[in-house]
Amino acid sequence: MNELEIKLFKPMDESKRILLDSMGLENIYYYTLYVQPIVSLQYDSLIKKFEFLFRAFDKFDKVISPLEIFSEKRTHEDLKKLDLLVFENAMSLLSINKDSLCDAYMASINVSEASIEDSSEYLDNIEQIRIDYGIEPKNICLELTEKAYDGIGEFTNKSLLLKYFLAVDDFGSKHSATGLVLHGLLNSIPEGMADHIIVKLDMFYVKNLDNSTVIYSDIIRGVYHTFLGFKKYKGLKLVAEGARDLESTMGLKSNRVDFVQSFFTGEPMEFNENYKQPIYSKKVPQLSFDFE
Repeated sequence: MNELEIKLFKPMDESKRILLDSMGLENIYYYTLYVQPIVSLQYDSLIKKFEFLFRAFDKFDKVISPLEIFSEKRTHEDLKKLDLLVFENAMSLLSINKDSLCDAYMASINVSEASIEDSSEYLDNIEQIRIDYGIEPKNICLELTEKAYDGIGEFTNKSLLLKYFLAVDDFGSKHSATGLVLHGLLNSIPEGMADHIIVKLDMFYVKNLDNSTVIYSDIIRGVYHTFLGFKKYKGLKLVAEGARDLESTMGLKSNRVDFVQSFFTGEPMEFNENYKQPIYSKKVPQLSFDFE
Protein backbone atom coordinates (compact mmCIF):
# COMPACT_ATOMS: atom_id res chain seq x y z
CA MET A 1 0.00 0.00 0.00
CA ASN A 2 1.43 3.40 -0.92
CA GLU A 3 1.12 6.83 0.68
CA LEU A 4 -1.36 8.05 -1.94
CA GLU A 5 -3.81 5.25 -1.11
CA ILE A 6 -3.42 5.89 2.63
CA LYS A 7 -4.11 9.58 2.08
CA LEU A 8 -7.16 9.02 -0.13
CA PHE A 9 -8.83 6.02 1.47
CA LYS A 10 -7.71 5.77 5.13
CA PRO A 11 -9.16 6.36 7.57
CA MET A 12 -12.42 5.49 5.84
CA ASP A 13 -15.24 8.00 5.93
CA GLU A 14 -17.57 7.08 8.82
CA SER A 15 -20.68 6.93 6.62
CA LYS A 16 -18.94 4.52 4.23
CA ARG A 17 -17.71 2.42 7.15
CA ILE A 18 -21.27 2.12 8.47
CA LEU A 19 -22.53 1.28 4.97
CA LEU A 20 -20.04 -1.55 4.46
CA ASP A 21 -20.55 -2.92 7.97
CA SER A 22 -24.31 -3.04 7.38
CA MET A 23 -23.67 -5.40 4.44
CA GLY A 24 -21.46 -7.75 6.45
CA LEU A 25 -18.30 -6.35 4.85
CA GLU A 26 -16.48 -5.54 8.08
CA ASN A 27 -13.36 -7.21 6.66
CA ILE A 28 -12.87 -4.35 4.18
CA TYR A 29 -10.20 -2.16 5.80
CA TYR A 30 -9.90 0.18 2.83
CA TYR A 31 -10.84 0.23 -0.84
CA THR A 32 -9.80 2.01 -4.00
CA LEU A 33 -10.63 2.05 -7.71
CA TYR A 34 -8.17 0.84 -10.32
CA VAL A 35 -8.59 1.31 -14.06
CA GLN A 36 -7.77 -1.04 -16.92
CA PRO A 37 -7.26 0.49 -20.38
CA ILE A 38 -9.46 -0.46 -23.34
CA VAL A 39 -7.22 -0.14 -26.38
CA SER A 40 -8.38 0.77 -29.88
CA LEU A 41 -7.36 -1.66 -32.66
CA GLN A 42 -8.90 0.08 -35.66
CA TYR A 43 -8.06 3.71 -35.12
CA ASP A 44 -4.93 5.71 -34.26
CA SER A 45 -6.91 7.22 -31.44
CA LEU A 46 -5.75 9.30 -28.50
CA ILE A 47 -9.11 8.82 -26.78
CA LYS A 48 -8.64 7.37 -23.31
CA LYS A 49 -11.01 4.46 -22.69
CA PHE A 50 -10.80 2.50 -19.46
CA GLU A 51 -12.87 0.44 -17.03
CA PHE A 52 -13.07 1.23 -13.32
CA LEU A 53 -12.40 -1.82 -11.13
CA PHE A 54 -13.33 -1.92 -7.43
CA ARG A 55 -10.48 -3.18 -5.26
CA ALA A 56 -10.89 -3.82 -1.53
CA PHE A 57 -8.22 -4.83 1.01
CA ASP A 58 -8.28 -6.30 4.52
CA LYS A 59 -6.23 -5.06 7.47
CA PHE A 60 -3.31 -7.26 6.36
CA ASP A 61 -3.29 -5.45 2.98
CA LYS A 62 -4.55 -8.54 1.15
CA VAL A 63 -6.95 -8.16 -1.77
CA ILE A 64 -10.51 -9.29 -1.07
CA SER A 65 -11.99 -11.01 -4.11
CA PRO A 66 -14.67 -8.98 -5.95
CA LEU A 67 -16.60 -12.27 -6.19
CA GLU A 68 -16.89 -12.22 -2.40
CA ILE A 69 -17.98 -8.59 -2.28
CA PHE A 70 -20.50 -8.74 -5.14
CA SER A 71 -21.63 -12.28 -4.36
CA GLU A 72 -25.11 -13.78 -4.57
CA LYS A 73 -25.43 -13.53 -0.78
CA ARG A 74 -25.68 -9.73 -1.10
CA THR A 75 -29.25 -8.51 -0.98
CA HIS A 76 -30.88 -6.56 -3.78
CA GLU A 77 -30.56 -3.37 -1.73
CA ASP A 78 -26.90 -4.07 -0.88
CA LEU A 79 -25.98 -4.38 -4.56
CA LYS A 80 -27.67 -1.07 -5.36
CA LYS A 81 -25.76 0.66 -2.53
CA LEU A 82 -22.45 -0.81 -3.74
CA ASP A 83 -23.17 0.38 -7.28
CA LEU A 84 -23.71 3.94 -6.06
CA LEU A 85 -20.61 3.78 -3.87
CA VAL A 86 -18.49 2.80 -6.88
CA PHE A 87 -20.14 5.36 -9.15
CA GLU A 88 -19.62 8.23 -6.73
CA ASN A 89 -15.96 7.32 -6.16
CA ALA A 90 -15.44 7.09 -9.92
CA MET A 91 -16.96 10.55 -10.44
CA SER A 92 -14.74 11.94 -7.68
CA LEU A 93 -11.59 10.53 -9.31
CA LEU A 94 -12.63 11.78 -12.76
CA SER A 95 -13.26 15.23 -11.34
CA ILE A 96 -9.89 15.35 -9.55
CA ASN A 97 -8.02 14.26 -12.69
CA LYS A 98 -10.10 16.19 -15.23
CA ASP A 99 -7.18 18.29 -16.45
CA SER A 100 -5.25 15.20 -17.61
CA LEU A 101 -8.20 13.80 -19.62
CA CYS A 102 -9.14 14.81 -23.14
CA ASP A 103 -12.76 15.79 -23.77
CA ALA A 104 -13.49 12.50 -25.55
CA TYR A 105 -12.39 10.08 -22.79
CA MET A 106 -14.75 7.28 -21.80
CA ALA A 107 -14.88 5.65 -18.36
CA SER A 108 -16.74 2.33 -17.98
CA ILE A 109 -18.50 1.68 -14.67
CA ASN A 110 -20.12 -1.64 -13.78
CA VAL A 111 -23.83 -1.87 -12.98
CA SER A 112 -25.38 -4.83 -11.13
CA GLU A 113 -28.59 -6.65 -12.01
CA ALA A 114 -30.30 -4.99 -9.01
CA SER A 115 -29.73 -1.47 -10.33
CA ILE A 116 -30.74 -2.51 -13.84
CA GLU A 117 -34.01 -3.91 -12.52
CA ASP A 118 -34.71 -0.66 -10.61
CA SER A 119 -33.54 1.56 -13.46
CA SER A 120 -35.47 4.73 -12.57
CA GLU A 121 -34.06 4.87 -9.04
CA TYR A 122 -30.50 4.12 -10.14
CA LEU A 123 -30.46 6.56 -13.06
CA ASP A 124 -32.01 9.35 -10.97
CA ASN A 125 -29.28 8.84 -8.35
CA ILE A 126 -26.33 8.74 -10.73
CA GLU A 127 -27.63 11.75 -12.67
CA GLN A 128 -27.52 13.82 -9.48
CA ILE A 129 -24.04 12.51 -8.57
CA ARG A 130 -22.73 13.13 -12.09
CA ILE A 131 -24.05 16.68 -12.15
CA ASP A 132 -22.59 17.40 -8.71
CA TYR A 133 -19.11 16.43 -9.94
CA GLY A 134 -19.46 18.18 -13.31
CA ILE A 135 -18.96 15.06 -15.48
CA GLU A 136 -20.68 14.76 -18.87
CA PRO A 137 -22.75 11.63 -19.70
CA LYS A 138 -20.87 11.30 -23.03
CA ASN A 139 -17.79 10.40 -20.95
CA ILE A 140 -19.49 7.57 -19.07
CA CYS A 141 -20.18 4.02 -20.24
CA LEU A 142 -22.47 1.96 -18.00
CA GLU A 143 -21.27 -1.63 -18.17
CA LEU A 144 -24.19 -4.02 -17.69
CA THR A 145 -23.63 -7.28 -15.86
CA GLU A 146 -23.96 -10.45 -17.90
CA LYS A 147 -26.40 -11.74 -15.25
CA ALA A 148 -29.03 -9.11 -16.00
CA TYR A 149 -32.25 -9.69 -17.86
CA ASP A 150 -35.21 -8.25 -15.93
CA GLY A 151 -35.61 -4.59 -16.77
CA ILE A 152 -32.88 -4.49 -19.40
CA GLY A 153 -35.11 -2.92 -22.06
CA GLU A 154 -36.28 -0.06 -19.86
CA PHE A 155 -32.75 0.54 -18.55
CA THR A 156 -31.36 0.64 -22.10
CA ASN A 157 -33.94 3.12 -23.36
CA LYS A 158 -33.74 5.48 -20.38
CA SER A 159 -29.94 5.55 -20.11
CA LEU A 160 -29.43 6.13 -23.85
CA LEU A 161 -31.92 9.00 -23.83
CA LEU A 162 -29.78 10.49 -21.03
CA LYS A 163 -26.82 10.21 -23.48
CA TYR A 164 -24.84 7.57 -21.56
CA PHE A 165 -23.00 4.84 -23.46
CA LEU A 166 -23.79 1.19 -22.65
CA ALA A 167 -21.63 -1.94 -22.72
CA VAL A 168 -22.86 -5.52 -22.42
CA ASP A 169 -20.25 -7.34 -20.33
CA ASP A 170 -18.88 -10.86 -20.91
CA PHE A 171 -21.05 -11.79 -23.88
CA GLY A 172 -21.23 -15.59 -24.13
CA SER A 173 -20.17 -16.29 -20.54
CA LYS A 174 -21.90 -18.98 -18.52
CA HIS A 175 -23.90 -16.30 -16.71
CA SER A 176 -25.07 -14.37 -19.76
CA ALA A 177 -28.28 -14.79 -21.73
CA THR A 178 -27.83 -14.20 -25.44
CA GLY A 179 -31.46 -13.09 -25.44
CA LEU A 180 -30.43 -10.16 -23.25
CA VAL A 181 -28.41 -8.79 -26.14
CA LEU A 182 -30.58 -9.89 -29.05
CA HIS A 183 -33.98 -8.98 -27.63
CA GLY A 184 -33.88 -7.00 -24.40
CA LEU A 185 -31.17 -4.53 -25.33
CA LEU A 186 -30.98 -4.22 -29.10
CA ASN A 187 -34.74 -3.92 -29.47
CA SER A 188 -34.79 -1.03 -26.98
CA ILE A 189 -32.22 1.24 -28.62
CA PRO A 190 -33.72 4.60 -29.62
CA GLU A 191 -33.37 5.27 -33.34
CA GLY A 192 -29.92 6.42 -34.37
CA MET A 193 -28.21 5.52 -31.07
CA ALA A 194 -26.53 2.20 -31.89
CA ASP A 195 -23.22 4.07 -31.74
CA HIS A 196 -23.75 4.29 -27.96
CA ILE A 197 -23.69 0.48 -27.60
CA ILE A 198 -20.63 -1.69 -26.92
CA VAL A 199 -20.61 -5.51 -26.78
CA LYS A 200 -17.76 -7.16 -24.84
CA LEU A 201 -16.84 -10.77 -25.64
CA ASP A 202 -15.99 -12.96 -22.64
CA MET A 203 -12.27 -13.76 -22.43
CA PHE A 204 -12.93 -17.54 -22.49
CA TYR A 205 -13.72 -17.36 -26.22
CA VAL A 206 -10.76 -15.15 -27.07
CA LYS A 207 -8.31 -17.41 -25.25
CA ASN A 208 -9.67 -20.61 -26.82
CA LEU A 209 -10.41 -19.56 -30.40
CA ASP A 210 -7.54 -21.61 -31.83
CA ASN A 211 -7.51 -24.33 -29.20
CA SER A 212 -8.78 -27.47 -30.91
CA THR A 213 -8.35 -29.53 -27.73
CA VAL A 214 -11.11 -27.64 -25.89
CA ILE A 215 -14.43 -29.47 -25.81
CA TYR A 216 -17.08 -27.73 -27.93
CA SER A 217 -14.46 -25.86 -29.99
CA ASP A 218 -17.04 -25.47 -32.80
CA ILE A 219 -19.41 -23.77 -30.34
CA ILE A 220 -16.62 -21.43 -29.27
CA ARG A 221 -16.05 -20.35 -32.86
CA GLY A 222 -19.81 -20.08 -33.36
CA VAL A 223 -20.19 -17.69 -30.42
CA TYR A 224 -17.24 -15.67 -31.73
CA HIS A 225 -18.82 -15.31 -35.18
CA THR A 226 -22.15 -14.34 -33.57
CA PHE A 227 -20.22 -11.66 -31.69
CA LEU A 228 -18.66 -10.40 -34.94
CA GLY A 229 -22.14 -10.32 -36.47
CA PHE A 230 -23.14 -7.42 -34.22
CA LYS A 231 -21.13 -5.19 -36.56
CA LYS A 232 -24.19 -5.11 -38.81
CA TYR A 233 -25.72 -2.65 -36.32
CA LYS A 234 -24.28 0.57 -37.70
CA GLY A 235 -22.04 2.26 -35.18
CA LEU A 236 -22.08 -0.51 -32.56
CA LYS A 237 -18.58 -1.24 -31.22
CA LEU A 238 -16.96 -4.56 -30.23
CA VAL A 239 -14.51 -5.15 -27.38
CA ALA A 240 -12.66 -8.48 -26.96
CA GLU A 241 -11.42 -9.35 -23.49
CA GLY A 242 -8.38 -11.46 -22.67
CA ALA A 243 -6.10 -11.31 -25.74
CA ARG A 244 -2.97 -13.13 -24.54
CA ASP A 245 -0.31 -11.88 -26.99
CA LEU A 246 0.38 -9.82 -30.11
CA GLU A 247 -0.66 -12.64 -32.47
CA SER A 248 -4.13 -13.01 -30.95
CA THR A 249 -4.49 -9.22 -30.80
CA MET A 250 -3.67 -8.92 -34.50
CA GLY A 251 -6.19 -11.70 -35.26
CA LEU A 252 -8.90 -9.70 -33.51
CA LYS A 253 -7.90 -6.59 -35.46
CA SER A 254 -8.12 -8.45 -38.78
CA ASN A 255 -11.69 -9.50 -37.88
CA ARG A 256 -12.63 -5.82 -37.38
CA VAL A 257 -12.90 -6.00 -33.58
CA ASP A 258 -12.75 -2.36 -32.44
CA PHE A 259 -11.11 -2.59 -29.02
CA VAL A 260 -9.23 -5.03 -26.82
CA GLN A 261 -9.04 -5.18 -23.01
CA SER A 262 -6.44 -7.55 -21.55
CA PHE A 263 -3.38 -7.83 -19.35
CA PHE A 264 -1.32 -7.93 -22.56
CA THR A 265 -2.43 -4.46 -23.64
CA GLY A 266 -2.60 -3.00 -20.14
CA GLU A 267 -2.88 -4.24 -16.56
CA PRO A 268 -5.19 -2.61 -13.99
CA MET A 269 -3.49 0.40 -12.42
CA GLU A 270 -4.12 3.37 -10.20
CA PHE A 271 -5.99 6.24 -11.76
CA ASN A 272 -4.34 9.61 -11.12
CA GLU A 273 -2.65 12.44 -13.00
CA ASN A 274 0.14 10.05 -14.07
CA TYR A 275 -2.19 7.62 -15.84
CA LYS A 276 -0.97 6.74 -19.34
CA GLN A 277 -3.20 5.23 -22.01
CA PRO A 278 -1.64 2.57 -24.23
CA ILE A 279 -2.19 3.49 -27.89
CA TYR A 280 -2.16 0.85 -30.62
CA SER A 281 0.05 2.05 -33.47
CA LYS A 282 -0.99 1.05 -36.99
CA LYS A 283 2.42 2.16 -38.22
CA VAL A 284 4.46 -0.37 -36.22
CA PRO A 285 1.92 -2.99 -35.07
CA GLN A 286 4.53 -5.74 -35.00
CA LEU A 287 6.63 -3.89 -32.42
CA SER A 288 4.58 -2.79 -29.48
CA PHE A 289 1.95 -0.44 -28.12
CA ASP A 290 2.82 3.22 -27.85
CA PHE A 291 1.85 5.33 -24.86
CA GLU A 292 0.36 8.78 -24.90
